[in-house]
Amino acid sequence: MPRKKTRPIAETVDVDSLPEYLRAIDKAQSEFRYSNLWFRGHASTRWKLQPSLYRGLHDFMHEDLERWSRERTMFVQFQSAAYSRSTDLPAQTEISKWLCLMRHYGLSTRLLDWSKSPLVAAYFALLEKPYKTPTIWILNPSALNEYEETVAPVLTLRDETPEKKLENHLVDVANNKHDENSILAVHPPEVDNRIFAQKAVFTIHGTSRPIQELNIGKPFLFKVKLSKKAASDIAKSLILFGYQDSYMFPDLEHLANELAHKYKWSQ
Repeated sequence: MPRKKTRPIAETVDVDSLPEYLRAIDKAQSEFRYSNLWFRGHASTRWKLQPSLYRGLHDFMHEDLERWSRERTMFVQFQSAAYSRSTDLPAQTEISKWLCLMRHYGLSTRLLDWSKSPLVAAYFALLEKPYKTPTIWILNPSALNEYEETVAPVLTLRDETPEKKLENHLVDVANNKHDENSILAVHPPEVDNRIFAQKAVFTIHGTSRPIQELNIGKPFLFKVKLSKKAASDIAKSLILFGYQDSYMFPDLEHLANELAHKYKWSQ
């Protein structure tokens, strides 16, 4: 008996220019009947939608508990050392805010970065050169949370939350446990100017199963693949629109690096 074909979870659209990219977003909004979509840029279409904490872990039926111990260890050490390096930090008990800071400064956590801006997603998709297969993922966060039966279409990532599944995630981080396996769409507290500049939002993951392997019974993902021509054109447009390193990472180090590159001359 021939094997029954299954419909891909995410529709894929190939685009060749910035206008085609914007039309693909319109198509996703129309298909999802939802306008507040989230975006994530990947340099390769093969990359999976899973937090860095899980990457390289292939068996999502038997989670590697050492990874949770690593998350907890990094959490404690980052929090302990941060106070000597910054004065504008959350209280030690504010787990949600510390998680956001950890992720935006490059540490492995259960958070996966998204953006409310399709141009921010494009910026990150085009960071690696030469271009491979740059891809923009588009997520309907409301549909994901509806599948998880949350108390709101999109949750706020905070410690005092009425959402039991989100509370369980934060309890797991605080106590080095792994009892919660949901994937939730959350708005973060803007505890750092990077989160503000990048219009950051997150999915919080209690499983290593990539989002594109979830079947929630309705369309909630859209995949946009950029041709090399589209990648080149969009990269030029991003510079014109001001989406450069010093904007995406608004600190003195990135500002200085950008100016040094702009005004460098041969010695």
